[in-house]
Amino acid sequence: MTRNVLGAVFIATGIAMLVLPGQGVITILIGLTLLDLPGKRHLELYLVRKRPVLGAINWMRRKAKCPRLRLPPLAELSASANRPLVRHAVGCDGPTDEPGS
Repeated sequence: MTRNVLGAVFIATGIAMLVLPGQGVITILIGLTLLDLPGKRHLELYLVRKRPVLGAINWMRRKAKCPRLRLPPLAELSASANRPLVRHAVGCDGPTDEPGS
């Protein structure tokens, strides 16, 4: 329940940041990851596939010397509904576009 409340706070703050200075879409995405909702993965992937959001995520990954984020193909979404968007929140162990990974 605490995660849902915290997620709702992040979403409300992110919506405010859409018109105020700040990273509104990324804050909304963080809030969505904390909520327990059916279809959450599809919504997360929809938002992450947006060019500004994916660009910001990959910018942060470059700063951390991590390879670009690799997203699953659209056809794979129904089979992977219960998998997290990114396997590890910290570090460079997640899926990447780099060869050999």
